[in-house]
Amino acid sequence: MKKVNLLAIAPYEGLAEILRSISSKRNDIDLTIEIGDLNQGVQLAKEHIIENFDAIISRGGTAELLRSAVEIPVIEISISVYDVLRAIKTAELYNAKFAVVGFSTITEHATLLSDLLQYNLDIITFQCEEDVKPALKKLKDSQYDLVVSDRIGSTVAEEIGLNSILISSGYESVTSSLNKAIQLVQSMRPLHKEKELFKQITTSLFDNFLIYKANLKIYIIK
Repeated sequence: MKKVNLLAIAPYEGLAEILRSISSKRNDIDLTIEIGDLNQGVQLAKEHIIENFDAIISRGGTAELLRSAVEIPVIEISISVYDVLRAIKTAELYNAKFAVVGFSTITEHATLLSDLLQYNLDIITFQCEEDVKPALKKLKDSQYDLVVSDRIGSTVAEEIGLNSILISSGYESVTSSLNKAIQLVQSMRPLHKEKELFKQITTSLFDNFLIYKANLKIYIIK
C-alpha cells in the first residue's frame, strides 16, 4: 500500500524526538518534521505547502491555527487527560502556588480532572497568542510561583521569570494521532482519484467519454 506522506509541525523538540522515534519503526508513513510553535509553525507549514503532503499533524494551539491557514487536513496530536494529570502531579511535588494555563485542548482536560477528582485548580484558557503574556504577568503579580502549560505558555513564563511545567504528549497520544491521520488519508484517496479523473476529462479535447468501473458499470459523459 502507498505510504502516507505527512508533515509534522512540532511545537517543541521533545515532541519532534517522539515523532522521529515512532516513525522510524513504521513503514506506512513518510514523515517530514519541522519545529515551530503557533504562528512560526504556520509559516513553516506554508513554506512546505507546495510539496505533495497528504496531511499535517501538530498539537494544541498550533494545530488550531493551521486549520484556518492551510487547505489540506490537519490532525491534532492529542493531549490526553493522563498527560495533563501527570503534569499536575509533578507540579504538586513543588508545594507551590500554581495554575493550569493554555488553549482549550489543555484546559478542558484540566476542568474535567478538577470536577472528577475534586481538585481546586486555577485554570486559565488562552483564546489567542496575544492573551499569553498578559495572563502570565497577572499570575506572577498575584504571587503564583508556577504554571502548568503548553509550549507557548512555558516559553513566555520563562521570559518573565515564572517557573513552568510543560504538558507533553506521550508516546500513546502521538501514536494514536498518527494512526488517525493514516486512516483519514486512506479513506479520502478514492475521492481524490475520482476528482483527478474528472479534472482530466474536463480539460480534455475529446467530446465523449466512456468510463468503466470495476463492477463494469458504465458512465457516459458528453
